[in-house]
Amino acid sequence: MKTHHLLFVVLFSAIILVFILTSTSFLTTGKSHSIGHDDITLILFSDTDELSKERTYYRAIQYSQENEAFSFQELIFKESTDMRPISYYNIEHFPSLLIYKGEEELLRISGKQEFEQLVLTITNAVTN
Repeated sequence: MKTHHLLFVVLFSAIILVFILTSTSFLTTGKSHSIGHDDITLILFSDTDELSKERTYYRAIQYSQENEAFSFQELIFKESTDMRPISYYNIEHFPSLLIYKGEEELLRISGKQEFEQLVLTITNAVTN
């Protein structure tokens, strides 16, 4: 009886450990976006010391969504102090916008951008 009880405890502990390790993979790797095959995810890396550069990004995302039939499932904001995702996504400049469709990176753009060019770049990335 004790052998069965011990075997049950070990097996149950192993299942719990596997669950914990797989559920925290976003935390350990720095990966922020989901991996749904057709899901469009936007990740905006922000530097709170230079928010004025980001205003164009916010306006372009909103405009593209309202006027260019562009939709996305997730919009994720990451701060310049959040080192794991910065390292994972290899971010060097702020602001940086990444657009993913599942695991495929569709767009990577950073720094100060003109509104019209940003709208065009976003639209081209998600419609091609």
